[in-house]
Amino acid sequence: MSPSRTSSPCKQSGPPRPANGERRVYLLAGLMQCGFCGRRMDAHWVNHRPGYRCRHGHTSAKPADLTRLGNLYVREDETLAYLSAQLARLGADLNQHSLVRQLREQRMTIICDGHDWILSTEVENLRVPSAKIPDQRRPDRLF
Repeated sequence: MSPSRTSSPCKQSGPPRPANGERRVYLLAGLMQCGFCGRRMDAHWVNHRPGYRCRHGHTSAKPADLTRLGNLYVREDETLAYLSAQLARLGADLNQHSLVRQLREQRMTIICDGHDWILSTEVENLRVPSAKIPDQRRPDRLF
């Protein structure tokens, strides 16, 4: 092959970046778990902010199953604000970054089913009091 006809470089893998090249940060990536199917929730950018979703195993490569649950969507800022407020009621004074650090250090998972958040450790679950999640984000209310 002549030097003028080189192949293009391979695409880099990883999360997509916006056109302006800004790096997106997902504080709860790997910590969010779907309360319906048990899968880790995918971090995704929606409406200019980080969020998490579970598609319950559905991909665009497969035809839609009409009996499956709708996607579950959770905003990161709402999750952090709610957990911080509930933990503050228990006497913990944590900002968002301290809360995330504690969750990771304690090897905790946040389980969300559209109704409640549960903080789960390898040993036990701690139910966080219910919060109202809008119906349009609740997979059990989509059909």
